[in-house]
Amino acid sequence: MPVNGYRPADPRIPPASQPTQTPVAHPSPGTSPNSAPAAIDAFQGAPSSAPLAIAGTADAPPASTADLIAQGLRARGENVVEVIAKPSQLTSTSATFEMGGYDGRRLAPDEELVLALPAHLQNRLVRSVILIHRQEPSLDTGRPSPEARDANPGSTSVNLHSKDDGTWREWNCPWGASGKWGAKFAEPRDSSDPEFENMYDWNVLGHIPVDGNGSASKKLHSDAVRVASVGTDPVFVHKVIVNFLGDTPTETKAATFCEGTVFGDWETGAGQKLGGGQDFQGTFPGALELGSSGSGGAGADKLPPGWKLTEGGLEVDLEPGKVVTGVDIAVGDSHPDKQRNKDGGWGTSGWSKLSMGIKHADGSTEWFMDRQGVPPQGVLCGGPVVDNQKTLPGDKLVVKAQADTAYVMGLRIGLKEPG
Repeated sequence: MPVNGYRPADPRIPPASQPTQTPVAHPSPGTSPNSAPAAIDAFQGAPSSAPLAIAGTADAPPASTADLIAQGLRARGENVVEVIAKPSQLTSTSATFEMGGYDGRRLAPDEELVLALPAHLQNRLVRSVILIHRQEPSLDTGRPSPEARDANPGSTSVNLHSKDDGTWREWNCPWGASGKWGAKFAEPRDSSDPEFENMYDWNVLGHIPVDGNGSASKKLHSDAVRVASVGTDPVFVHKVIVNFLGDTPTETKAATFCEGTVFGDWETGAGQKLGGGQDFQGTFPGALELGSSGSGGAGADKLPPGWKLTEGGLEVDLEPGKVVTGVDIAVGDSHPDKQRNKDGGWGTSGWSKLSMGIKHADGSTEWFMDRQGVPPQGVLCGGPVVDNQKTLPGDKLVVKAQADTAYVMGLRIGLKEPG
């Protein structure tokens, strides 16, 4: 579902310094167009698919799993133009690949990229995939006017390679695809306003083999991603994010603001239900409002002890000595005006961006979600930068919204004992 929810860095501003494996403090989101969360900037060894490993020589190191996968795709005639071996940002539960700078990475029709997923994520179950892409309006050959149907669409497919059986999988989209391999149509947009596609709940909605041979499954371990331009006009890919399930918590800390909101089972999502959004004509009754006037809306009266509003955001006290396994936030940004939008849904489309991190007593914050576009309704997820990191005295979960109001239906923090 298209969502206007991401703005790339301004090329006039120098890139931020590369993060290291040691978590470092970063500016609050939005202080610079290039602000980024602390991240592990390293590929933690070659992926652990031993059957695919081949010996290297004195002149050539062993090929990685992603290289071997790309070789296989090329052998059957696919045009893999690059293998990207390292994510640009990495947390305990996500890998982010940002590419192409301000304009995005151009992919001509039939061109493909292979993205290597780090070893520490390959044994986690895939939860969601986010694609940020667009068509360049000046290169759109199939649309004589903005209102006309695009006769030569640019489309992008994002598929995950199953580590378990070697098949390529596509999201089991509830409303179907725009082309082969589960493709998403890329709207003609300027560089500053690419389209945000949230392929959510792979563990709930499932995934299917791209060749059509086989049935839908819900559990998926993946070692690589294929990004392909499968339309007629070129596409520009700005970012791909793969989110994984964190460890199953032994306890949760949660608050519900929209009555009826249920997150469901941690692993399967069974029982998940939203108390706002399209079933409520695009409204969010009782929601906690972030990023607006700061009053919090109706949800401010439902904050539990240890939860408090800050300027444009929310802070939640964390008990020292625990491990945060993941954070779920049920949220939407459709304007509650009960108007039909251009996609046929309820509510004028919003453009809110959400950031989450762990704030320490010294004021530093480790951001693990950086200005992620908010869907009209849905559940966004994230996890701390460092795996199995114990909370310290004074630590807080910080949630900030920018650019537009984010309507929070509920928030759940997974916790466990260290070790």
